Amino acid sequence: MVPEAGAWAGFASKTPAARPIVIDFPYETPVPSQAQFSPLMNAHHYKAAYWVGQRVFDGLASFTEFESRVNDIFEEKDRGDVFEIFIEGYLATQAITQHTEHWVVGGIPVEMRERFNLPNDGTGIDGIYEERSGNQVAYQVKYRKNHNLTFAEVAPFLGITEKFTDRVIFTNASSLSEFPLAKVVRCVE
Repeated sequence: MVPEAGAWAGFASKTPAARPIVIDFPYETPVPSQAQFSPLMNAHHYKAAYWVGQRVFDGLASFTEFESRVNDIFEEKDRGDVFEIFIEGYLATQAITQHTEHWVVGGIPVEMRERFNLPNDGTGIDGIYEERSGNQVAYQVKYRKNHNLTFAEVAPFLGITEKFTDRVIFTNASSLSEFPLAKVVRCVE
């Protein structure tokens, strides 16, 4: 039985052939009306087409199933990339973030990098989204196979983004150090 497409069905990335690929997360229910979301978006992450093509996101029934698939990926960097793509889909489809625009590392405008004094190479930050109010929010994505995240792992993000009013850390970690001045969003079922 093929589950119905969930709220994540609208998130797509372009393959090198410029054909859209849909990431389908059917467990996201209820499905809000399309009017609540931005129009169909192309993924910004440079590896989105590859990982979507690997079918990592196909037919998921739970976040636990997603974690299981991600944990089967050998390289830690690749696991992190897949989670960054997942979070990009989250930002693109979930009304709770109340964002109007979104940039990932490598696509952050020069003017914005200069205003917030961000390094050119994007070290320590995964992206920025703009809230409906116009406020820009820096975010960092941290996937941990062992579910442990230390302050030392996020300290560079907190230092680099000190000029932002709001900062968010998206993680699947179940144990966290104290995080001053940052909102931590733990991804679970």
